[in-house]
Amino acid sequence: MEIGRNDPCPCGSGKKYKKCCLLNKLPKKGVLRLVYKNRTNNPFMARMLFQILHIKDYIYRDEERNEFDKKHTIVFQNLFEAKIAKENCQHLIKEHSEKIKNNQICKYSKEDPVIRINETIDNELNMMFKDFFIRGRIAFDGLIKLTGFMGYNISFAFSKKEKYLEKRKKFLNQHSDDKYQKFCEMIDGNRKTWYSTFIKIRDDVEHNGFKLPEIQHVLDKDDCVKPIYPTINFQRIENVLEICWTNLFHLCEDIIVFLLSTKLKDPLTIISIPENKRNLSNPVKYKVTIKNLPIN
Repeated sequence: MEIGRNDPCPCGSGKKYKKCCLLNKLPKKGVLRLVYKNRTNNPFMARMLFQILHIKDYIYRDEERNEFDKKHTIVFQNLFEAKIAKENCQHLIKEHSEKIKNNQICKYSKEDPVIRINETIDNELNMMFKDFFIRGRIAFDGLIKLTGFMGYNISFAFSKKEKYLEKRKKFLNQHSDDKYQKFCEMIDGNRKTWYSTFIKIRDDVEHNGFKLPEIQHVLDKDDCVKPIYPTINFQRIENVLEICWTNLFHLCEDIIVFLLSTKLKDPLTIISIPENKRNLSNPVKYKVTIKNLPIN
């Protein structure tokens, strides 16, 4: 016999059928939502998310896998947020330049003694610029915890100059294989180039009330208004952000992949895929393979 939605429930609860056992026959409600806009063809997403989690699955199982994922999420999320901060800064500058060029937010005439700018991005630009370095530093802190879970203390990589060599030596005393020497040389190279700029700005942000210089507006040879953006070490800030972001991403990736490679059991190994041989839909840089197997 068919039971109507408003009939008494046959289970004897005294409730209407629609408010009792009918609910057990309906699919459970849930939410299926987009977490990130970027697809797997984005190198950052492909390499810091799918690539690393795929390699991890060769090494960890069950609770260890869950613990790795939890700690890796901190690194990935803060790198992602640093990426967004960088892109927002670059977009702000580009949009402001276009508005100035099209005379949307500025006004000048030879009869008027001043250049009139009707829209400012200084505060927003300063906030997002600082946020990039804050997120980057949190990513490094997360990286130290992640690699600690993997059995390595790499805090020396981000130590202040006076402590770096001492801690580096201690790390190499604990791990004497030649591959760890090359690992430390890779860290050395990063510290001598972009990292010194990154950490100086990060320290100024946290301890010295860092603030970007304000954007200046001048006249070019044709009496058109031209914005002059802040620079750091004679480089425009959008270029500084791009350099720091690219190296920040690559350093985190290389450290995690190298240390994962030390956990693989024979005959497995990790190889680097040449850029011209990477899959455009999923452009990972590293993959697990059998030793001495050629790259397809």
